Amino acid sequence: MGWNTKTTDWQVCGLGQVGYGAGYAAGTYLCCFYSATASVSGLYLFSGIGAGIGGNASGVINPADYGDVSSPWTSLTNTFLVCGVREFSGNDLNGAMGRITSLGVGGFGVNYGVTCITAIPLQGSSDAYFYSQNIGGLGFGPGGGVGGQTISGTWGFAATTNLRPW
Repeated sequence: MGWNTKTTDWQVCGLGQVGYGAGYAAGTYLCCFYSATASVSGLYLFSGIGAGIGGNASGVINPADYGDVSSPWTSLTNTFLVCGVREFSGNDLNGAMGRITSLGVGGFGVNYGVTCITAIPLQGSSDAYFYSQNIGGLGFGPGGGVGGQTISGTWGFAATTNLRPW
């Protein structure tokens, strides 16, 4: 078990995001990926550019030493209207190309949004590791109004952590 173990039981928690768009858009997202089969949990940053309007800085980031967290975790699934998830390892995700599409509304420090994540092997395969998986939900932080963006970029490993779903 470890970072080279390929599995489909990944769970994802969106911990924070910063994005801005005024026609052109840019954003950075922090996500925690956890696999029980691989017995690993890691923080990954997604950064990219694209198109969109509005801005957002939201999320509640839990320090790694807090252990289990109650943040909303999403299992990567093979459900209707969501393309399949194929096996990948934590090392496969590091450097993978991807896309994030988000739409949110917020004000007074509270935000709610839909955030769909995708990861595709760097080697140019047309088979995504996962496609349009929604990790959105409630967030807290500066930002307000209505905004949305679609950005393309890359996933990068940031740190090993002990965060995991309950």
